[in-house]
Amino acid sequence: MYQVALCEDEKIFSETEEKVCREVLEKLNIEYNITTFETSKGFLAAFSGEEKRYDLVLLDIVMDGMNGMELARTIRESDQKAVIIFITSSREFVFEGYNVNALHYLMKPVDAGLLERLITKAYNDKFQNSFYILKSGSQTRRIPVKDIIALEIVGRKVEITLDLSLNLKNHPVIV
Repeated sequence: MYQVALCEDEKIFSETEEKVCREVLEKLNIEYNITTFETSKGFLAAFSGEEKRYDLVLLDIVMDGMNGMELARTIRESDQKAVIIFITSSREFVFEGYNVNALHYLMKPVDAGLLERLITKAYNDKFQNSFYILKSGSQTRRIPVKDIIALEIVGRKVEITLDLSLNLKNHPVIV
């Protein structure tokens, strides 16, 4: 399940950003969970207390208590893989975003089309470009994980069930 955290202290922006996220993730036809936080303190409690990991983190920067940039640094101490997108009304921290390897720095009000493209990119980079390498004799085949429906071990063989709409010509043998 694709885990998304949205940390935004202004309700109107939080609702808009969550709506765009839901629309994009439903369009991608994947299982997802969006958890919203109104404070950095609430996010930290979930992130560190339960050792919760998120695939995508949408962070406001200007918040009471710990700001979004400090929160991003805290995330990076234990999680290098989470995709971070800043959504803020402050240009002040734009260059610091590079220090935490943020995917993007968006200004409020957020451009829904751009946010959609960024969420799609974050998801595709993590899941759509993964491959299962199948070796059989002298041949090796690279199969996208997204095309695999099931893997089953039968004796000493692995049976792979692929999406019926898959055209195997799109998966060339690699040596």
